[in-house]
Amino acid sequence: MRLKEKYEFVGDVRGKGLLIGIDLVRDRTTRELLGRSTTETIFTEALKRGLLVMGYFPRMRINPPLVITREQAEAGIEILDEVFAHVRDHLDWRNAL
Repeated sequence: MRLKEKYEFVGDVRGKGLLIGIDLVRDRTTRELLGRSTTETIFTEALKRGLLVMGYFPRMRINPPLVITREQAEAGIEILDEVFAHVRDHLDWRNAL
């Protein structure tokens, strides 16, 4: 299952090639952006797990090196999945500032 379908707070995913942008939202309909504290937690939790993402709160940019392997890319997606699950299950992301 794609992360956008799995997590309500993943609003928009766009990109070209390896450059991917993700908007993090409280509500997909209104496109109200997710609070800074939650997006900082996403950045920190990803970093703890070994994935460095560019955080432009409340947006993320993923920009891996051109020499990334398929296995490395899949490992990065698994880490994002873990982090997003942590946020969904342990934080009050809809109400966080």
